[in-house]
Amino acid sequence: MKHMSFFKNNFLPVLLLLFCFELTYALQPPTPPSGKVWVLNHEMSDEFDVNSPDISKWNVFDKGNSWDRTSAFDKRIHEAVKDPNSDNYYLSMNPMWYYEDERFTSSGGRTYNFAGGGMDTHTMQTYGYFEVRIKPSDFPMGSGVFMNSRGTTGGSCNQKYATELDIIENMGYTGPGAGSFNNYQHVNSHAKPYSDASGSCETIKYESTNSGVSGKPLEKPLDFNTVGMWWKDEDTAEFYNNGDYFGTITPTRDFYLPMPIILTMETYGWGNDENNATNPKPVEWMFEDSFRSKEQRAVLYDWVRVWKLTDIDATVLNDGVNNVKGLVETINEYPTNKLSATVIYSATANKNVVATLYDPSNNVLAVQNFEVTKGVRSIFTEFNLDSDLAIANNYKIVFEIKEGTTLLTSDTTIVNIVTKPLEKKLWRDGIPTSLVPGFNTYDIDVKYETDVNSTLVIEVRKPDGSWFGGGNKNVTAGNGVATVTINTPQVTTVAANYFYKVYMYRQGMDWRDPLNVSISPTIYFNVEEPITPSISITSAPTEFKQDISKIDVEFNYATTKNGILNIELINNLDQVVASETRTERIGSRTLTRSVTLNSIINPGDDYKITVKFSPEDGSFEDLIDTVYNVNVTGDVVSVDDFMNSNDKMSIYPNPTKGALTINLDVASMVVIQQIEVFSLDGKKVTSFNLEEKKSSSVIDVSQLEKGVYFVKVITNKLVYSKIFIKK
Repeated sequence: MKHMSFFKNNFLPVLLLLFCFELTYALQPPTPPSGKVWVLNHEMSDEFDVNSPDISKWNVFDKGNSWDRTSAFDKRIHEAVKDPNSDNYYLSMNPMWYYEDERFTSSGGRTYNFAGGGMDTHTMQTYGYFEVRIKPSDFPMGSGVFMNSRGTTGGSCNQKYATELDIIENMGYTGPGAGSFNNYQHVNSHAKPYSDASGSCETIKYESTNSGVSGKPLEKPLDFNTVGMWWKDEDTAEFYNNGDYFGTITPTRDFYLPMPIILTMETYGWGNDENNATNPKPVEWMFEDSFRSKEQRAVLYDWVRVWKLTDIDATVLNDGVNNVKGLVETINEYPTNKLSATVIYSATANKNVVATLYDPSNNVLAVQNFEVTKGVRSIFTEFNLDSDLAIANNYKIVFEIKEGTTLLTSDTTIVNIVTKPLEKKLWRDGIPTSLVPGFNTYDIDVKYETDVNSTLVIEVRKPDGSWFGGGNKNVTAGNGVATVTINTPQVTTVAANYFYKVYMYRQGMDWRDPLNVSISPTIYFNVEEPITPSISITSAPTEFKQDISKIDVEFNYATTKNGILNIELINNLDQVVASETRTERIGSRTLTRSVTLNSIINPGDDYKITVKFSPEDGSFEDLIDTVYNVNVTGDVVSVDDFMNSNDKMSIYPNPTKGALTINLDVASMVVIQQIEVFSLDGKKVTSFNLEEKKSSSVIDVSQLEKGVYFVKVITNKLVYSKIFIKK
C-alpha cells in the first residue's frame, strides 16, 4: 500500500533528504460537502508500529478498567506484531487464560478467569469520519470499534445522558457452537439517560437503536476489513464497510458530546454470561494451541484514521485551480524531532506537492515530495529529524505545487519553537509491580512534573478495592523523582492483585482538586518473594505403557521474563519422541502440562523427560530439569516387531481398498478396545474407538492414501500389530 506521509511504509526523513510519495485515495473518506475538505486528526489516528501501543495517544485498559463481563481487561495482551510478508506492523490483542494466582475478584463480586483487552484515545472529537482496518479473531471473543462519551450532557439529573456509537461489534469465531451474530459489521447507537426517581441520580435502561440498519456481512470474515462511520451531526451517523455506505442511524437523542475511539477484544453479556452473543463463553481448553493457535486467537488492528471537516475558500481551492494553502499560518511547537503540519491543495491534473522545512537562517532541513491527482484534498506531513529543533522563531515550512520542475504557486507556514511550560504529569515508569513481603513500610519512587507546589499521593488498595495503606509527599514546582513512603497497618504477606492509586493535587487542597492528575490505568502489583529464575520437576511418570496417549508433568518454575517452555520425552539415542511447547508468563508457580504421544514408542528403561524454559529476551540462561531412567513398557517392542506377524491376530483382505477385518484367536475374555493405524515412520494417521467390545472388528481405511501401514490393536490384556497394504 502507498498512502499519505502519515500513513504506513512511507518514510523516515532525515536532514536534507528528498522523498517522493504517490498519493492514492481509495481509502479517503466520503466526498465532503461543498466548501469543505477532510483533514486528518493526527492525535486520534495511529498507523501502529513496532512500539505500539503508543501511550501518548492511547489509554490502555488494565484490570481496574474491567467491565462487568466474563472477560477482564489486561494490558499485557497488547503487542505489536510484524506482518511476515512485509515491514508492516499491526496492533495485536491476544486473549489470555489466567493462572490461578493471577485471577482476581472485582468489587462487584465477579471473579475473572481470563482477559481480553481494550484502549481508547486520550483525544476526543465531535463529528467527522472514523475508520479502522481490523482483522477479527477466530475465537469466541468480540472484535469491537466504538465511541463512548466520557461524560454526560449538562442539565438536571433527569435531563442528562451519555452517548455511544458502535462502528463494529462482531465475532469471527468459526469453531464449535459458533453463533448467528458472527461475521457481520453490527452497528448501533446507545443513549444512557439518568433518573432521580429512586432518590439519587442513577443511570437507567439504555435507549438503543440501529434505525433498522442490518449488520453488513464481512466480505473477508477472517481477514482485514475496513469499517467506517461518518458522524455527520447530532442526528446522523452513516456507516461504511470497505468504503461502501450501507446504512444511517438516527440516535434517540441528540449526539453532540465529544467521544474517543475505543478498540476492544471482549466477551458480550446480553442474554446472560453463557450466551456471549450466541457463542460459547471461553473456557480454559479453548486457549490451547491445539484448539486455536496464537495467531487465530488474536484480533489485529492495522490502523486507525480520524478525519474532521475544515472550511476552505472554494474560489481559490477547487479542481480547476492549481493551489496550495497551509492549514494554519503559524505553528507554535515545543522542542521536538517530529514536526508535523497539514497542507490543503487543489490540482487540475496530476501534479507534485513539495514541503520544505527551513531553519531561521533559511537552511534546508528536510524536503518531502508528494505526487497528487486531480481534486481538492489535504496532506498531513510529518518531518522526522535526527535531533530536536532548537528553541527559536521563524522556522518555516514552504509548500509548493509544481508541474514537473515548474513552480505553479506556494504558501508558507511559520513555525516557532518555544520553551515547553511545566505541566502536571505523573509517570508509571519505575513504580514497582512486586513488593517483598514482611514489611509495613515501603519507599516508592515516582517521576513527576508540576507547575505549582503539589502533594503527591500513593494509596495501596486490596484486590477488592478496599484501602490497605498509603503515603504522600509535598513537592515543589518543577520536575524530578519523589520518594513516597507508604505505610500499611500490618506487615504484608504474600498476595496478588493489589494495586496503587497514584495522584497529585495542588498543596492545600485534596483529591477533589479539579486540576488533580493521576496515573491511569491503575498499576497492579503482587506481594511476593524475590524471584530467582529456576525450574524443577515435582512429578512425572517413571513408568508407563507404550500405548498411553499422553503423560502429565508437574513442575515448579520461577521467572522474571516471559518465555518458551518445552517438555520433551527423549529415548536412549537422544531422539525426541514426543514434545509440548508453550508460552509461559512471568511469575513463580506450580503447573501441570501434558505431552501428547502421537507415534509408536518402543519399550525401554532408559528414556528421560526434560523440562526447559527459555526467556524470550535471552536475559538469563535456559532453565532445565530432567527425570532419568523412565521405563516404557509394552508388547510391541519396535518397528521390526511389526514386521513379524502375530500368531494370534489375522487381518484380511490384505491388500485392501477399504474394509479391513481384524480377528483375534484368543480367549473369550480378551476384547478389542481400540484400533490405531500408523504410517511406516511411526506417525498415527487414524484411530477407532470401539463401542462394542469383542475379539473381532471391521474398520474402514478407504480414506487413507495408497501405501503400507501398521495396524495396532489394543485389547484389555495385550497389544497386537500387523502390516497391511492400502490399494
